[in-house]
Amino acid sequence: MPQNDQALLIRLKDNGLDFVVVLKQSVVASFSYGQFRFLDLDALIASKNATGRERDLAAVRSLLAIKERSKQEGQKNKIRIA
Repeated sequence: MPQNDQALLIRLKDNGLDFVVVLKQSVVASFSYGQFRFLDLDALIASKNATGRERDLAAVRSLLAIKERSKQEGQKNKIRIA
């Protein structure tokens, strides 16, 4: 394992993001070629914050915007249903 990857994994674990925790915060997506697990949006944001790397922190800003837009769209859908 490259040294940078090892340091990143240590940082993630230090922030409470070990395999068991991450597994509980994942979702399964099915494709024609198999099923795969992905972090849910909140877990992805937390993991990117935990790395502290500038590129990940930049991604967090975009992910937070996506999360906010999803909330707003969800509220609109609830209003239409009611």
